Amino acid sequence: MLVSDPTYDPTSGSARGYPVGNAIFPTLALLNHSCDNNVTKYFVGSLVVAVAARDIDVGEEVTENYFPHYAYVSRAERRRWLQCHYNFECACQACVADYPQIFGETNKE
Repeated sequence: MLVSDPTYDPTSGSARGYPVGNAIFPTLALLNHSCDNNVTKYFVGSLVVAVAARDIDVGEEVTENYFPHYAYVSRAERRRWLQCHYNFECACQACVADYPQIFGETNKE
């Protein structure tokens, strides 16, 4: 996994980051994506820590955000980016319910 600080460019549909290292975390690789993730990850040296970003209901799937997050990027752009980079159409709750983009320009489908 390439650890980077992604900056999304909706014009080109690409994320640009600044690589800071490589690592393999098999357990975290099992987490599915959500545009409204309930877990946030951070690094302490070579250790990765996953922390609940909000309350997680019993039986609710624990999810991370591969990028991009609904608050910053419209559903159309998120789905386009995820299809291009991960080869799936996102069907998370934020996409199904079309959560509104909060920051930046909004591009409706």
